[in-house]
Amino acid sequence: MQRQYIFTKNGFYPENTGEETEDEESAEFLYDIGNIESPSKLTVSGYFLYLVSDAFFKELTRLPELEIARDKIKVAPTQECIERLLNATPYAIGTEFIDEKWIRNRFSELETIFQGQIRNYKGSVAMYLAERNQSLHVPERIFLHLVESKNDDAPFAFIATYASRQSDGSVQHMSLQYALTEYRDDREKLLTLLSSLNRAAEVSPLIAELMESEEMFHTLKFTVDDAYSFLKDIEKIEETGILCRIPNRWRKKNSMLSVNVKLGEEKPSMVGFDALVSLQPSLEVDGVRLTQSEIEQLLRQTEGLAFLKGKWIEVNHEKLRKLLEEMEDIPESLSFRDAVQLEMGNDKILPDVGIVVSNGAWMSRMLLNLREPNRIRSVAVPKTLKATLRPYQKSGYSWLNYMNRLGFGACLADDMGLGKTIQVLTYLEKLRKTDKDAKEELPFLTITTYAMAAKIEPLKEKEWDCLILDEAQAIKNPTTKQTREIKK
Repeated sequence: MQRQYIFTKNGFYPENTGEETEDEESAEFLYDIGNIESPSKLTVSGYFLYLVSDAFFKELTRLPELEIARDKIKVAPTQECIERLLNATPYAIGTEFIDEKWIRNRFSELETIFQGQIRNYKGSVAMYLAERNQSLHVPERIFLHLVESKNDDAPFAFIATYASRQSDGSVQHMSLQYALTEYRDDREKLLTLLSSLNRAAEVSPLIAELMESEEMFHTLKFTVDDAYSFLKDIEKIEETGILCRIPNRWRKKNSMLSVNVKLGEEKPSMVGFDALVSLQPSLEVDGVRLTQSEIEQLLRQTEGLAFLKGKWIEVNHEKLRKLLEEMEDIPESLSFRDAVQLEMGNDKILPDVGIVVSNGAWMSRMLLNLREPNRIRSVAVPKTLKATLRPYQKSGYSWLNYMNRLGFGACLADDMGLGKTIQVLTYLEKLRKTDKDAKEELPFLTITTYAMAAKIEPLKEKEWDCLILDEAQAIKNPTTKQTREIKK
């Protein structure tokens, strides 16, 4: 369970093996890891693989045609699913390879495994899934759709459909009214199909009304109030096994009113972990900023749905006032240390009231440079350097300078013999040439050992411009005396 995984362009492999496993073997592992009982015990890289596998099975069990399509089923991640997984990408070796294509390829591998296993399985898909994980359930075959229309009096359209297997083996979604014809000679199958609607009627007054009037079997025009009633009940309806198809933005975290905080829009006046990074809060709907007059307009409107910024949004006065109050409590800035924690998912930094944090211009550019060092602007090599740097050494040298400007430490991890020393010496020479207080005749570089550094008191009293630790594994254990002495 504590094994780390290295990601590659074509998949992943266990860290301690030192070599990639066969594609089939890693795909089988990925297929199985989504059904373990204690994912919290996994390493960060292992947990990400669990999330990928878990996402596949969630998408699989959202397909109403699953039971009748069986090994012909196609499972593709939604854009929302892809974004969620990309946002969950951990800090691990090889994660630069994880992109939309990588995720789609893993889903394709998992789909192939499922198709192969269910093809040879004698029981139902529901039984197969239950044997793997008791929390996996085959959905009902019925969909409820809500779409926007251009009719001012009834700006929404509603229709119920069901999955039907055709003579050629394909699956089509038919209007629910056709079920009355398809199953006119098999009342038991019709009642089984409609049983999920009866369960939905128990949790949704709107569905109960449509079932009572038999309007459920027709395409309907919905008023704003009808649509709002349906949207409020969606979560409870889907718990009964019926899937609701609505515009994707209604399911997104920022689809309704939310506070968006731009993190680090402007460059800090100083650098380092204590630097102050700007916070710029705004009230937005679906990513579009609201003006003060638009906010006041929402407060005057009755609760329900309102058409604003070209979109239908939910008007909830209590939530709106709470968001406005929390906006006032958001500080103007954070320390860079807290900003990094916020970037890594620490949601305790800001109040939890639907706040969406996005990176501003400076923060986005800085993080992109850290993830892709080749984007960092090249720094001229000092003319006093009596050596020629190779291209990758120039990149390492420029990166050291960039990290210094940010006030960060850095770790050069080139393999032995590739010139880490010359990169560091070039960097030190650049510091020497730009230090106005540096004197040519004064020693600029002090070299000692880990053992001597702990014993020579004057070394601890001096404030050093730069501390270079060769063979840094010597201080990898934070509890040893040697590590504590060096960090003083």
